[in-house]
Amino acid sequence: MADINSIQDATQTPEQPVSTRSGPLRLVLWVVLVISGVLNVVTSITVANMFVGMGFGLVALACIVALVVQHFKHRR
Repeated sequence: MADINSIQDATQTPEQPVSTRSGPLRLVLWVVLVISGVLNVVTSITVANMFVGMGFGLVALACIVALVVQHFKHRR
């Protein structure tokens, strides 16, 4: 008679460790997102050039998109 546990172990796929999901790219994206968000707020409050604030906003938006894509790419 076959061992039920050995059959279940063979059919299960190994889970990815959490450490592979949070790599250096993810950390860099979060840091750039926070910095660009703060700089966007500062340039919006001050009388700085509007295009500088828009540039920081676009960088923040690109980081958000990259983080969402990475989340769905590495989702279980």
